[in-house]
Amino acid sequence: MTDSVPDNAKAQAVADQAMHWFARLRGDSASSTERDAFAEWYAADSAHRAAYDDIARFWQDDDLAGALADFSISASALPARRRVRYRMPLLAVAASLALAAVVLRPGLSCLRADFCSAVGEVRNVELADGSRITLNSDTALSVDYRASERLVHLAYGEAYFEVSHNPEQPFVVDSKHCRTRVLGTRFIVRDGVGHDEVSVLGGSVEVGQGRQVAAVLKANDSIAVGADQDGGRRKLAPAAIGAWLKGSAVFDNASLAQVVAELSRYRRGRILIKDAATRELKVSGRFNIADTDQALEALRQTLPIRLYKLTPWLVVIG
Repeated sequence: MTDSVPDNAKAQAVADQAMHWFARLRGDSASSTERDAFAEWYAADSAHRAAYDDIARFWQDDDLAGALADFSISASALPARRRVRYRMPLLAVAASLALAAVVLRPGLSCLRADFCSAVGEVRNVELADGSRITLNSDTALSVDYRASERLVHLAYGEAYFEVSHNPEQPFVVDSKHCRTRVLGTRFIVRDGVGHDEVSVLGGSVEVGQGRQVAAVLKANDSIAVGADQDGGRRKLAPAAIGAWLKGSAVFDNASLAQVVAELSRYRRGRILIKDAATRELKVSGRFNIADTDQALEALRQTLPIRLYKLTPWLVVIG
């Protein structure tokens, strides 16, 4: 019988293991038992050795160390004999963050949700009344249909709703900072940092927050509601609303920090930007969210930046 596990899945699993060991062994609390277990793992397969050595080799790159300096203790500020000593703990932290994003988030996020999507996944769901929901990458929501209303709770992420018309049973989406009420329409609710964003593709919705008077949005209207937003309505170009539904992320004179934040929603791990000046570089264009490595390479070719790929889950832009 042939092995049914694809080669790329095997390589991914080995890379996960190598990253775990590299981060773990750089901590002060690694026990002798763990070190023995690592030695056994390392000796067991040439693929294990290659994956582990690749990570170690990445970390010894002087340009990479310089790019990471702004995120922790500056290597140039340390005595020469101590510089190498401080490199490893920094990677342990970075690798642990990446591992948390890769391993822990999917398991923890879906425990209380009726529907969820993994990082990089776009998922379509049809509800009992014929309404349709498309979950963007890394999204979780729950559905509670009652006699008086059809209630959806967006825990996090972003979702597109195409609602079947039923005036006797309004469709309501609760998110962290607002409540969106509709009868029949097409719209998107996004859980942002400190605010929720609602955008309408067709029909109309009411968007409220607490006791404030609800704002009525129509096609191509968008509003951000939350502690860091004033709730002002704005018009968006039709092509810009829900571009992710067609597999793209569209930017018009956005900062590199905004672009990276959006692309990060579609990949596991972390993308770090070295300094404030680099974060403010301006970007316009359309990028394929199904291939974020390709998107990063396009940024590298058009901006005065360098990419440092420490592991598949940690990229530094400098």
